Amino acid sequence: MAIQSPSMMEFLGLRHDTNAWLVNMERHSPAADSTTAGWSPELFMLPSEQVTSALAAFSDKVHRWYPILSDADFNELLYKSSNGFANQPGSHTCLTMLVLAIGSLVQQAPLPTAGLEIRAGMQYFERATSYFAEAMADYSIIGLQCQILFSLYYLCLVRPCQAHDYIMIASVRAQNMLKSRLYEDDTHQLEALRRACWAVILIESELGAQLDLAESGIWKYDQHLQLPTADETWHFGRPATASPGTNTASPQSYITDSHSAEVLSYFMAEIAMQRMLRRCTKSMSNWTGGGLQYAPIIANELELQLEQWYQYLPPSLCFNRHPFSAADVPELPSAQFLQMQYSAYRASIYWPAVHQTVESGRADPSQLLFCSKFFDAYVSFSISAEACLDTCIPNAWTLYARFVLEVPFPGFSPWPSVLSRFPACCRCERIDY
Repeated sequence: MAIQSPSMMEFLGLRHDTNAWLVNMERHSPAADSTTAGWSPELFMLPSEQVTSALAAFSDKVHRWYPILSDADFNELLYKSSNGFANQPGSHTCLTMLVLAIGSLVQQAPLPTAGLEIRAGMQYFERATSYFAEAMADYSIIGLQCQILFSLYYLCLVRPCQAHDYIMIASVRAQNMLKSRLYEDDTHQLEALRRACWAVILIESELGAQLDLAESGIWKYDQHLQLPTADETWHFGRPATASPGTNTASPQSYITDSHSAEVLSYFMAEIAMQRMLRRCTKSMSNWTGGGLQYAPIIANELELQLEQWYQYLPPSLCFNRHPFSAADVPELPSAQFLQMQYSAYRASIYWPAVHQTVESGRADPSQLLFCSKFFDAYVSFSISAEACLDTCIPNAWTLYARFVLEVPFPGFSPWPSVLSRFPACCRCERIDY
């Protein structure tokens, strides 16, 4: 179920190059970083209440999906920022401002129209962009994290092409760091690099699943890049009361119950899922005559791999594998997203059987079972994906893109409720070429 699939687009009555049309539509729309307000070089103050809510939102709605910040390192940056460090140029300030900008942005509901409305946290984003050159020149983990956060900012704005531009920059930097073995003797920095690399891989994979965009080549490190460990992952808890006579909390008051086990379990499950999705691209084999034939044996093997993946999930991430109502969707956001991907994976396995049946115009009894499984998987996907729209903001665009590929079912149509929540700048009820 991918927009870049010509067969899927033709099946839905659209042009085969719809994916290119969507890319060009964003490229020629107003830039998301254009703003009428200029950045003032005056002393930049960090209002404590705004900072607290932005950090909490970033931690809960963004960082849980891409845990690239370590507990001790980022808490130190927060402490320095609360004591005037926000007015010192450099990648450290850029990183802090990006976290606050993203956190402020994701507090808005619904998401703003990119580039056309005043967005919460614009003062933070403007300050971050003013230090972009420093972040690019900083060949360090912090510089790499800045590039990833720029991509995440545009993902939260539902601007996939701009997000892709920045993640390509981050990917090249990450690959060069791996090649140079810069942190071979520093286990803490090496772990941070691994997390950043896996975050780049996941973001690039999500974007590339729908749009035909350039690949950075980072997947070639898949078999050599170690999985992340249970290192201290930053998590923002409720700050304790500030000391009398101060307007900011001390570094000790940023209580960081890191939830490392839950975050790491999800992160590793998602890495394994993306590995399977990347390999689940061929459940059809070529005929000698140039046609396409569904391969049930391959489909059965992919099903087996998917079930093995599920069996290794910890209890907190387990879910109903065949949801048919909102009551079957788990409460934990990470479990919701894995449930959605599980159903999408199943639909991808069975889609070739539907395609071949439509193309041939004949209902082969041996394929009808797989066609039925496809529609069941799509119903399950739609139910879990709609729940994810509220909890997985960084991947909102790919979720919306998958909903566009709606297959009409009698008495079942999630599309109107989903479309009403889509930012107006990206909503397209009818495509006119």
